[in-house]
Amino acid sequence: SRMNRTQSGIISAIAFNPQSRDTFACGSYRSSIALYSESCREPVAYIGRQRSGVTQLQFSSDGQRLFSGARRGDHFIHCWDVRRMNQKLCSFWRLVSTNQRITFDLDPTDRYLFTGSSEVNNGNCLIFDTNYHFNVNDSLIVEPVTRISNNSPSPITCVSLYNTSPLLATGS
Repeated sequence: SRMNRTQSGIISAIAFNPQSRDTFACGSYRSSIALYSESCREPVAYIGRQRSGVTQLQFSSDGQRLFSGARRGDHFIHCWDVRRMNQKLCSFWRLVSTNQRITFDLDPTDRYLFTGSSEVNNGNCLIFDTNYHFNVNDSLIVEPVTRISNNSPSPITCVSLYNTSPLLATGS
């Protein structure tokens, strides 16, 4: 496809901007993240990079922030300001020590970020508060506000929030 010629690597994640049907983001296994316009099918802008291959992208409901996660070797979910290309707002740390994809999800208000992890002998669901004042000059690493243990030696690789009820599903 034409996108593969303009953004290097296999496209491994796609997310559509909920506020602009014409705009979507693509991540690649070569770590790059780019914004595209459906009308021109070429990158409008390059947002940034993960340390390893991108496995998930998700826009905030207002379309102004893009969250990106990667595979083994990169323990961060990054939050990017879509309005200011290549501006990382903050990073959320989670352990990714498996080749399995470890997913994340935002609650319907975009206040809380939920993610699985592969912490030793006890996979956890980590919950981060995304609602604070961003300082764009510092590389801010956000700590989780709480952890939910699965009481199993398996990592939590999948998290999903039900959008109209306070339900969280996890998988390992």
